[in-house]
Amino acid sequence: MKVIVSKGIGFCQGVENAIRGTYEALRVHECVQVSGQIVHNRLICSELERMGLKVHPDHEIPQPVAEDSVALIRAHGIDLESENELKRTFSRVLDFTCPIVSSVFQLAERLDRQGYTVVVLGKRLHPEVRALVSRIHRHFLVEDLKDLDPIIVELQRGDERIALISQTTMDSEIFERTQARLEKKLGRRIKAFDTICRFTKERECTARRLANEVDLVIVVGAPNSSNTIKLVNIVKNAGTCAILVEDSQDLSSVSLPETVGVISGTSASTEQVQKILDNIEKMARR
Repeated sequence: MKVIVSKGIGFCQGVENAIRGTYEALRVHECVQVSGQIVHNRLICSELERMGLKVHPDHEIPQPVAEDSVALIRAHGIDLESENELKRTFSRVLDFTCPIVSSVFQLAERLDRQGYTVVVLGKRLHPEVRALVSRIHRHFLVEDLKDLDPIIVELQRGDERIALISQTTMDSEIFERTQARLEKKLGRRIKAFDTICRFTKERECTARRLANEVDLVIVVGAPNSSNTIKLVNIVKNAGTCAILVEDSQDLSSVSLPETVGVISGTSASTEQVQKILDNIEKMARR
């Protein structure tokens, strides 16, 4: 059996910073709290909770329970109202929002101040998107190209300036098609900002390449990770079998073909991938 391992594996910089910062906060402070998962990695989050991280539901704002209470802001960011509430309540807030995500938030706020109507390409329930749209007064959210028609009808009624931005982990091809469709229907150019993370773009390209080289692509990551699910869909859309694997146990019932590719989402660690590779090697020897 031949196994091709993508060069693009392991954490991206934003996830790495959030995890490293959380470990350090737990080492230094008495009580550390966060709303939602610090990153989309169940295995890492479980370990952090065992170390003492108090995780609240997304909609719940933590409250200080000790003199040395610290609040964290997760890698995907949080909505503006919740962020302001944290900063009013806690004397110390550590913001681990991914720098790339944070730059998109700043862009959205700037466009809003300049009077643009902002079309956001993203998943409605994704924490990054909820945080993003909380910073914009007039916006439309596009999850899929089929959402565009009623939005275009609404935009055609006015002559306002329009900007297009994206959740950082959306598919770049869908972004391009969304821009083209908007401009064709509106009959004019719009201000389009390709805010998709370059790390996820690189893994998109790798996934497409792997899909043409192997019989099966194993995508390592969490089922609630947008960029991980995107990789699975890219491979499947190319006509190649793809499976999502979170840990090595997920391979127990899988029959491996002659050629296998391995890639990871940006929230999966290199150690996580290595354990899966070790398991693949054991399966190949059977």
